[in-house]
Amino acid sequence: MPTSDAGGRPALSSDPETRLTVTANSDTCVTSNLCVNRLPQVFGQDEDGCVLVLDPHPAAELGRELLRARRSCPTRSIRVEGMKEGAEGPED
Repeated sequence: MPTSDAGGRPALSSDPETRLTVTANSDTCVTSNLCVNRLPQVFGQDEDGCVLVLDPHPAAELGRELLRARRSCPTRSIRVEGMKEGAEGPED
């Protein structure tokens, strides 16, 4: 299995046994809405505007966007588990 794609970015696993898990801490969320704007199919907001995870096990194809959403969170309230080691890749 390749460790990087043609652009040199880390490869995301297409193995069905690999499962991404997304969690978010609404207690530390400051309602910036960046995650909701980036991935509305994964993230939503409660009545106070704090993050909700709508899809805790999104498709692996969303991995890079999930990492971007996580990095853009000003309070680091988003966690993404199940990425292959080193899948952080360069900042986009």
